[in-house]
This record gives sequence, C-alpha cells and structure tokens, in this order.
Amino acid sequence: MKKYLILALLAACLTISSCATQPMVGTLTSTPTQTIDPDQITISMIQGEGHRSPMEGRKVNGVEGIVTAIRADGYYLQAIQPDGNVLTSDAIFVYTRMRPRIEVGNILAVHGIVDELYPGGVATGNLPITKIDQESYTLLEEFGALPEPVQIGQKGRVPPGRIIDNDKFLHFDPDEDGIDFYETLESMLVEIDDPLVVGPTNAYNEIVVLADGGLSSGLISRESTIVIQKNDFNPERIMLDDLLVPLPQVNSGDRFSGPVIGIMDYNYGNFKVLPIRKPQKVTGSISTFDVPERDPDEISIAVYNLENLDPSDPPSRFQTLGKHIVDILKSPDILGLVEIQDNTGPLDDQVVDASLTYKAIINAILENGGPVYEFRDIPPLNNRDGGETGGNIRVGFLFRTDRGVAFWDKPGGDAVNEVGLNRDDTGVSLTVNPGRIQPNAYAFFESRKPLVGEFVFRGQKIFVILNHFNSKGGDTALYGSIQPPVQNSEFQRKRQAQAVHDFATEILQLDPDARIIIMGDLNDFQFSETLTTLMGRDFTNLISILPPEQQYTYIYEGNAQVLDHMVVSRTIFESLSYFDVVHLNSIYHEDFNLSDHDPLIAIFEMK
Repeated sequence: MKKYLILALLAACLTISSCATQPMVGTLTSTPTQTIDPDQITISMIQGEGHRSPMEGRKVNGVEGIVTAIRADGYYLQAIQPDGNVLTSDAIFVYTRMRPRIEVGNILAVHGIVDELYPGGVATGNLPITKIDQESYTLLEEFGALPEPVQIGQKGRVPPGRIIDNDKFLHFDPDEDGIDFYETLESMLVEIDDPLVVGPTNAYNEIVVLADGGLSSGLISRESTIVIQKNDFNPERIMLDDLLVPLPQVNSGDRFSGPVIGIMDYNYGNFKVLPIRKPQKVTGSISTFDVPERDPDEISIAVYNLENLDPSDPPSRFQTLGKHIVDILKSPDILGLVEIQDNTGPLDDQVVDASLTYKAIINAILENGGPVYEFRDIPPLNNRDGGETGGNIRVGFLFRTDRGVAFWDKPGGDAVNEVGLNRDDTGVSLTVNPGRIQPNAYAFFESRKPLVGEFVFRGQKIFVILNHFNSKGGDTALYGSIQPPVQNSEFQRKRQAQAVHDFATEILQLDPDARIIIMGDLNDFQFSETLTTLMGRDFTNLISILPPEQQYTYIYEGNAQVLDHMVVSRTIFESLSYFDVVHLNSIYHEDFNLSDHDPLIAIFEMK
C-alpha cells in the first residue's frame, strides 16, 4: 500500500510544480480529480474529502457562494446550499491580497486558481488552507441570507474527544481524528453553544473554550480547566481568535451570554474560530486557596516559577508576589525560585549578580507582614544558561532561619565547579553548599544548571535539588503537518533528568534514608520519559497523589498540564502531611496573575 502511495505522490509532483516546495505531507488525503466542466464546479468539489484540494492548481470559473466574513487579504465564501456531505467543507477562503471591495451577504460567482496556502510559509509546519486566488468575480445578488452555521456540540457535530491524529494522515477520519474533523469545517460558519472558557485570554488575544459547557469533555478541574492525559490532548478544545472582532479578557470558568458564531480558520498550528460578533462575557466564580498552617515540627517547602522576574519590573509585581508568599503560601520555610533574572534584567551588560532581585522579593515579603528570608544561588556565566539574552535566569533558594532552618555555607560553589558528596561520622554532605550538578555537561548546554542545597531542620538533613530543565521550544504543533508531533526538545531534558537522578541516587547509595526533594520547572509531563527517567525506582512524584483532574501547573493553548514537579525520596515521602498545586496564575489572564506557572507546596512532619 505504501509503495502505491509513494508512486501516486511522485506522479502528482510531476503535474503540480508547487510540490517541490511543500513539506513531506503527501499523505494529506484528497479526493481524486474528476473531469468536470470548470463552469460547474462547487466549493465542496474544490475542498474534497481531505486536507488538500483535488483541484489544486486548476483554474475554476463561476464558483458561487455568499460572503460570510471579510478580512484584510480576502474573504470567506460559503455555498448557499450545502452538498450534504459532512466529509467536505462547503466554504473556502478567497485570496485577494488586499481588502476586497465587497460586503458580507454579497452573493458572488468567483473566477480564479485553486491553491493551498501554508500560513506563515511551508517551514512553519502548518497545515495548508485551500483557497481560490481570485482573478475576478461577478456580483449575482447584493444581499442574501447567511447560511445557518454548523453547530459544534451535542446539537450538531460532536468533535472527537481523545484523538487528534493516529494514522499520520493515511486515512481521512473526521469521526475519529480531531485534525480531520476540523478540516471538514474549514472556512465555514460554525456555532458553539454554551462555550465554557478553559484557559485565560493569552498574549495573542486568543481564548479556548469547550462547547456545551464542557459536557462530555475530558478531565475538567474544579477551576473549569481541561487537563491533558497520556495519549489525550483534548481535541474537543476550540480556540477563538480576534482577527475579525475584539475578544474580551477572560479567566478560566468564564462563559458567554450566548453562542459564539464565527468562521473556522487555521493558523499557527491550530484550527481557530474567528467570531463575527464580539462575545459578551459572563464572569465565573473566583477560586479560593486554603494552604494549612503548619505545626512547629513541620516544614513547608514550595517551588515557584516567577517568569523572568527582575528589579525593573513594576513594584506591583513584587507586591503581588509578597502577598502570594505570605497570605496564600503561608511563608514557606524553604522556597525554591525559578526564572530569577540578574540585577539589570534583559540589559545585556555582563552583569550576572541577582542580589537586588532577591532583595526586592525579600522586602516585598516583609512589607506584606512576612518573615525575614535569606537567599542563596550561584550566578551563571554571562548568557550561558539560555533564556532571555542578558537576563541570566537562574534558580535560587529563599529560606527562613526564624523557624530553625539552617543552611551550612561552604566555600567553593561557583558556576563551573561541580558539586560532590562526602560521607563522615555526621552522614552525607555536599562538598560545596549550594552547588551545581554537572555544570559543564553537554546535557546542560545553553540551559539552566541544577542547584542543590543542604538544609537542616530540627536535626534532620534535607537535600533540595532545584531545577529548570530545557524548554519545549522547537517541538512541532499538535495540529501541524507532522503527525504525531515531534518533541525535539525532549532529548536534552531526558539527559538532564538522568544527570539529576544519578546524583540523587548517589546520595541514597551513601545513605538509603536520605531526605531528598527534586523540584522545579521540568518542562515536561508527569507521564513523560523525562519524569520516568528522573524518578527511576527510588523516587515518587507528589503530583501523582492529586486527583487526575487537578494535576496541572500551567495552561498552554487551553490544555492544562504539569510542567512543575516535586519528586521525593522514600523517607521524606513517608513524612508528607500535605501537598497541593496552588492555582494562583494559570487560570487568570495577565491583568490578574504574576506568572504563567502555579506554585507547588508540600508540608512534611520532621519529628
């Protein structure tokens, strides 16, 4: 079967000159080209049953339809009478290069060339959009009634609830594959009833919703987010985009006063609905948090990604952080901070020291009624740890001596020298404190280096390894032309996880009862190979003890997911009395949040 597909692709490339510049998505299906009078071609014939038009490259005349929406470079044209075939779209984008001089409701006969448009170019990995490059048109009627939108949800067509693609485009299965389902609606008017917002308005003014208030959707949290699972990245999510009308600022759990009607479009690796009327927001409930107070013999440990915090940020940002730490996290005894920038932030001036950043945090805590904290970190070499140029992000510790937390400083910890282990009559200890794990290893090239700290509380030693693994940048899109998506970034994270695992295991070999906490932004999921490698046989991921629908620390494209983790050794796991992810940020848009990550906090009994 594969041989015949390859032969067919080669034959197609001989007749369509543009094949030479297109990505290897030859298995994007289309119906065979039929011998049809070019003056009798309909939109659905052009669209065909697949991701590419069977008429690509052909001239078409008098393709009739009604204008449903207009944008700066063209318009959407939909057949007045649908063909009744749910495998074919009844609408198409007509490309005019500049804003056309037509009106919504005009009924036209369009003449032009059928083509496939890759938004942003072939190199983006986007899917193609079938379009007509308009040469001319004939106005048939000035005003017509717009077609009824296709309802997405229980009253109409229900999108697949689990699979985005499972056959690498070999079969066009809209009932099974989400990527095929949305293709059948390309450029059409659609309606989303009772849309439930599952992620805040993002930086691109996009909103992700579920139809029917999330009825029959996957794992829905109490904060109205939809949580990914292994092999389920929630194809029922629908993204709204503001290309045609402004969208409101929303938080997870918000709704709209009526259905959303818009055009099914595609760009930046996602199918998107472009509303034709601004949705009216109905505000949902605000989440509350209840981290318990701890007893004198309990220690609380938290980790928080602060998204490139530096002294040039507005004072209000530091005040918000102070409130989070004092009022909600209850002033943890040890606080691991991720994405701390140096004293001059993104200014690329060779500065790597971050003492002013820490001072601003510590002062904000005091101003909000909190205790005095001390900090420890190891400044990186300039621009050697990735992140924003000049920012020199790193991980670092805050800790409270007023509750008896001791940090035994030792000389020698720096950016390039590797931490080691000693064992004597007092037990296992670090050669430097704090110290960096394998700072010169290829696994950590252009990435943050793990920082290990040796703490003592009520006579008990705790090793805390703070991390910020390689980001997921460079991975291909869920709805891209490469299926399944390729996680190019995972290779480095697995090597980083192996290095940290080996160091932690070495501690256990010297002391099987050692209390070890590995935490931070690991940029990967709880079911990933990265986390499997990190945990090995000796460690437990505290995320796993939460209900599945509450396992998330971050929201991306409406998918709630775990990127931040707290992994612990057996002895300290046995003393766990509380653990949770505190959703302070991920469910709120930027006017309300401090960061794009939620903090994690655990309380351990140390008798």
